[in-house]
Order: sequence, then structure tokens, then C-alpha cells
Amino acid sequence: MNTKSENNHVVDVIFVLALFAVFAVCALMLVSIGAGVYQKTVDDMNTNYNSRTAYSYVAEKIRQNDEAGSVEVADLAGNPALILSETVDEKVYSTYLYAYDGYLRELFVSPDFKIDSNSPEAGQKLIPVKGFDLSKVSDTLYSFSIITEDDQDIELFVSPKASR
Repeated sequence: MNTKSENNHVVDVIFVLALFAVFAVCALMLVSIGAGVYQKTVDDMNTNYNSRTAYSYVAEKIRQNDEAGSVEVADLAGNPALILSETVDEKVYSTYLYAYDGYLRELFVSPDFKIDSNSPEAGQKLIPVKGFDLSKVSDTLYSFSIITEDDQDIELFVSPKASR
């Protein structure tokens, strides 16, 4: 009678250990799946942040300089650039927005600054980008295309109010 009781006790212990092992495996799988979902969410958020920040920055700079004749598209040492002009103390200062060496850059210059082939390096690095293309579609509409590090390419159209 004693052996039968010991066999039941061993089966109970094995059942409990097997149940614990199944629980541990399921918990590890759940944590692994959750970590993958979290990483994808973080990557998507970073991609959205970079692309939206770049487009919002360019659009906001145009809106800040929304005066007749203050927005133009030109070339800065072989790079397409957006030139925004503003008058401070009767002097016209220019802000150049362009892509160079993997970054969207901003260069704020005085009227005395001479643009040359070294000028693109002087700009402040803003956001990592692979490309920045812009064009003047019409007298009242500008088109921008920024390619982010993640190869996301979204085109933005901006129409300054002063040019309407």
C-alpha cells in the first residue's frame, strides 16, 4: 500500500514540473514576441519622426519668411538649395536649406558672405537625409522631395501666402 502512494506522489511532482516548464516556455515566447513588436514600433516611430521633422522644418522656414520675393530656389555649390531672405537692420540676410554630406543643412549668411565651393560644409547639420530635391512649380508653388535615411521619399508642396 505504501508503494502505490509513492507512485502517485512521483506522478504529481512530474505533472507539476511539466506544467511549470510549459508556463516558462510560453512566458519566454511572449516576451520574445513583445520585444519584436516593440522594436518594430520604435523603428517606425523613428522613421516617421525623421521624415515629418524634415518636411515640417522646411515648410515652417518658408512660412517664417513669407514675404514677397523672400523665397527662391537656387544652386549652392552644385546642390539644390532653398534660399530664404530676410531684412534685419536694413541688411538682407539669407538662409540656405540644402542637403550635403548626408544631412539636411542650414546656412545663415550675412550680405558680406561670399558663396564658394566650400560653403556647403559650413552649414549646420539638421537631420540625416539621403537626398533633398526642390523646384519652383509655379510663381506661387514650390515642390520639395526629401529622401530619409530609411529611403522614405515623400513630396511636399508649399505655397507661400505672400506670393498669391
